[in-house]
Amino acid sequence: MLQKLLYAIFYFFFSVFLIFWITATFFLTPITNFALKDFELEVKDGGTIIFDPVQIALDVRDFSLVHNKTELVHFKHLIVDIAALPLLKGDIAFHKVYLEGLDSKVRLEQENVFLNEVDVLALFDSKKATPELAADDAPIANVKDTEQTQELSKDAQAKPLNIAIKKLQLKSIHVEFSQPELATTIDVENFNLNRFSFDGSELSAQTDLQSTIQLTVDNPDNPIDLKTDITLDTKVLLTLGTVLDVDVDGFDFALSNTAVAAAGYQIDNQNFHIDSKTIQVQLENNAPKSIAAELSVSQQSLVIRPLAQLETTLSLASLTLKDIVLSNDKTQLVFTPEVSVEQLVISTLVAMQGAEPSDPLLSLDAAEINRIIASQQNVNVDEILIGKIGMNATMSKDKQLTPLFLAPAKADSDTTPVPESPTAKTSTAATSSEAVANPEKNTGTQESTDKTEVAAATEKQTESKVQPNIRVGKVTLLEPTDAKFRDFSVKPAFNTHLKVNTLNLTEINSLAPQQITKFELSAQLDEYTKIAANADLQPFLPKPQYKGKVTVDELSLPELSPYVSSALGYNIESGQLDSKVSVKVDGTALSGKSLTHLKSMELNAIEESGEKNNLSGGAISFNAALGMLKDGDDVVELDIPIKGDLNKPSVGLSGIMSLVIKQATMSAAKDYLITSFLPYAKVVKIAMSASDHLLKIRFEPLIYRPDDIQVQDEQLEYISQLAAALKQNPDINIKLCPVATPAELGSEFNKDDRIQLAQKRGVALKTLLINNYAITSKRLYSCSAKIDADDDAKPRIDIDQL
Repeated sequence: MLQKLLYAIFYFFFSVFLIFWITATFFLTPITNFALKDFELEVKDGGTIIFDPVQIALDVRDFSLVHNKTELVHFKHLIVDIAALPLLKGDIAFHKVYLEGLDSKVRLEQENVFLNEVDVLALFDSKKATPELAADDAPIANVKDTEQTQELSKDAQAKPLNIAIKKLQLKSIHVEFSQPELATTIDVENFNLNRFSFDGSELSAQTDLQSTIQLTVDNPDNPIDLKTDITLDTKVLLTLGTVLDVDVDGFDFALSNTAVAAAGYQIDNQNFHIDSKTIQVQLENNAPKSIAAELSVSQQSLVIRPLAQLETTLSLASLTLKDIVLSNDKTQLVFTPEVSVEQLVISTLVAMQGAEPSDPLLSLDAAEINRIIASQQNVNVDEILIGKIGMNATMSKDKQLTPLFLAPAKADSDTTPVPESPTAKTSTAATSSEAVANPEKNTGTQESTDKTEVAAATEKQTESKVQPNIRVGKVTLLEPTDAKFRDFSVKPAFNTHLKVNTLNLTEINSLAPQQITKFELSAQLDEYTKIAANADLQPFLPKPQYKGKVTVDELSLPELSPYVSSALGYNIESGQLDSKVSVKVDGTALSGKSLTHLKSMELNAIEESGEKNNLSGGAISFNAALGMLKDGDDVVELDIPIKGDLNKPSVGLSGIMSLVIKQATMSAAKDYLITSFLPYAKVVKIAMSASDHLLKIRFEPLIYRPDDIQVQDEQLEYISQLAAALKQNPDINIKLCPVATPAELGSEFNKDDRIQLAQKRGVALKTLLINNYAITSKRLYSCSAKIDADDDAKPRIDIDQL
C-alpha cells in the first residue's frame, strides 16, 4: 500500500513537472508581460521563450522589448545554459551563452539613459516600484535570524564567488551608442570567449573577435569619423594579488579597412597587424613592475589626403617591425623598460602626390633600420640603409613651395584681451583685503601656492632630465638620389637637377664624445658639375668640433646669376667656378680658406651708369678689377679667407658667396694695383670704397714751401713719379687745384694777392709737366685757386683724377 502511495506521489509531481515543462513556452511570455506591466513594457508577440528546468537552460528567439509600440531592444536568438551542480556549491557556471542579432540604440544625456529615444530610467521611476514599508510598519528583526545572516555573510566573504563560462558567443551584434559630441556604432560579426574562469584570484580566457567599430565625434572644432574592422585572437591569464600578473599566450590583433576623417584629413589604412607569441606583464600598485614580450608589427597601404581631395599628402606601401622584444632591466630598482627591434623596413613612401600622374615632392623606394635597442637612457642603431630618394620641388612666383597638399589651416580664434571691468577690479581688491583680514584663509592660499610651485619645480626637473645617449653605427645611401628644383620666383627661372651618388656617415656616438664621426658625400649638379665633401665630426664635445673639405668642379655660373646679381651688382653672362674649401668649426667659431678659380667669367652691369670700365673717373669697378686679375688663360685665382660666428649669420648663402667672391676679387685687385703703382708710391694711393665696392685711386697733394711758385729740388721726385704714372696710364686725366694759406706773403698782402700766388703755382706746374715731361695739355685741367684757412693747412696743389 505504501509503495503504491509513493508511486502515486512520484507520478503526480512528475506529471506536474512535465506539464509545466511543456506549457512553459506558452506561459512565460504572459508572465513576463504581467511583471513588466507596471513599467509600461511588454514582450512583443511572435517570439518564443523556452525554459528547460532540468538543464537550467533558457532559449529565447525573436525577442523584442517594446514601450508603447516603440521597440527598445531586439535580438534574434539568446541561449543561456547554466550548469546545475556548481550552483549547489555557490558557484556560477555556464555551459553556453549565445546571443545573436542584438540591435539597439543607446543614448546618454546627463543622468538619463535612452533606448531608441525612450527614457528607460523614467520608466523605472520609484513611484512605479513596490512601495517600501514605512519605518513604523517594518517588522522587528529576529536576533537569531540576524546572527544567521551575519554567519552567512562571513561564509560568503571567506569563499569568493567562482564564475566559469565554457563558451560565450556573440554574433551579428549592432549597437549604436551616443552622448553629447560623441557617437559610436559597434558591429560585432563574431565574438567567441572560450573557457573563461574567475575564482577571485585568477582569471583566464581565450578570445576570438571579429568586429566593426564606427565612431563619430561631433565636435565643431575637430570632428572625427572613424570606421575599422577589428580581429583579435588571444589567450589571457590574469593572477590577482599584491602584484597583478598578466600572461598572454598568443596575441593576434589586426585593424583592417580603417578609415579616419579628422583634423582636415582622410586617413585610410588597409591593414595594421600585431602578432605576438607571448606577453608577460607585472603590475604593482597600478605601476608596471616588469614586462617581457616578443612581437612583430606590420602596416600595409596607408594613405593620407586632405578631405574631399584626390591629391595625396602621404602614402606608405608598407612598414614592418620584425622581432620586437620588450623587456626591462631587472638590475634597476625602478621599472626601466627596454625595446629591441631586429629590423624596421619601410617600402615606397611618397609625400605630396598630385591627382594627375606627376612626380611627387618626395619619394623613398625603401629604407632599413637594423638592430635597434632603445631605453630611457640609450638609443642604439647598428645601421640605417637608405634606398633611392626622389625629390621634385618648385618655387612659385610668389615664393610658395609646391607641390604641397595640406589641409586648410583653421583661422585663429579671436584672442583679443577683454578689458578688466571695474567690478572685476573691485573683486580683486576685496579678495586682497580679505586675505589680510583672514590670515588663516590666507595661509591656506599660501599653502596652495607653495604646492603649485613645488609641482612646477618637479615638472621643470622632469623636463631637464638628461637626454638619452645616441649611437648610430653607420648611415649609408644605397642608391643615388634624384632631386629636381625649379624656381619661378627669379628671372630668368632657375632649373637644376642634383644627383647624390654616395652618402656615408659612420659611428655617431654621444657616449664617446672624442670619437670622430666620418662624413663622405659625392654629388653631381646638372650634367657636369661635380661636388665632393668629407668631414671629421665631433658633435658631442662640450665645444663641438668639425673639420671638413668641399670641392666643387665646373660649376656653371650664369644659372646662378638671379641669386647673386643683386649682391654683385652684375648679371653673370658666362663663366665657371672651381673651388676647394677647407673649414673648421670650434664651438661656434668658423675659420678656413677657399681657393677659388673663376674661369672665363664675364659680367654685365645691372646699372650701366655705375659701371667703371677702367681708371677713368678715379675708380675701378668690380668688373674692371675682375678683368685686371685674369691671366693668359682667362682665369682669376682667389685665395679667400673664411672667418665668422655661426650664431651671427648676416646674409643668406647666396649673398655670402657673392659678397665673399666680390670682396676677395677687389682685395686681390687692390694688391695688384698697389704692386703696379709701387714705383709711384709718393704720388698714388689706392683705397676701397665700402659703400659701392669700387677701388678708388687717389693722388697725394704736391706740398710747397710758403711763398714758393717754382718747383724746388725736393719736389722733383714727386713730379717725376706723377709724370711716369700718367704716361703708363694714358686714359688718366687729372686736374690741378692750387691752394694757398693765410700765413703766406705776410700781413701787408691781402686775400687777392694770395689767390694770385696760388694761381701762379698751378700754371708753373702745368708748364713744367708739358715742357719737361711731354704730358699733353689736354690731359691737364686747371682749377680755381683757393685759400685753406685751417690751422694745419699747407701750401699745395691738390691733384684729382677726372
